[in-house]
Amino acid sequence: MTEPGVPLGPQGQRQLAAVLRVLTRWGVPQAQQAQLLGFSGRDLRRAQRGTPPATLSREGQDRLRLVAGILAALLTLYGRDPGGWLTRPNHRDPFGGRSPLTVLIAGGLSALLATHRLLAGDLNGQFSSTRESRRRAAALPQPPIELDG
Repeated sequence: MTEPGVPLGPQGQRQLAAVLRVLTRWGVPQAQQAQLLGFSGRDLRRAQRGTPPATLSREGQDRLRLVAGILAALLTLYGRDPGGWLTRPNHRDPFGGRSPLTVLIAGGLSALLATHRLLAGDLNGQFSSTRESRRRAAALPQPPIELDG
């Protein structure tokens, strides 16, 4: 049974248009844009021409919201040019040395949510670390800490 669509509405249409503009400006190919948003190639082309779908599935709405949040966080953290953040290998969780875009496309909603949470933490100063960075930090000399004095 196919899930009924939820009306996209004017705010969702503006959000979709903004997401498509940013992804295009950052050089994400149309096929990957469609995969990221869970769109068919035809629906993506129509949305880029200003005729977005009238409804999206709940998953489609979630994908759009999470992608918009990820892009907003990247714009806040890195400005208009994130320096290839989406396409460069990244060793933080959940990427494991792969590019965030590869992980986002392959991992579906769970990868979108994990990336959204990661960037929200970055925005709040809660940076995560890799195993290698924790190993290096543990190898640094640690001065004795006197708690009784």
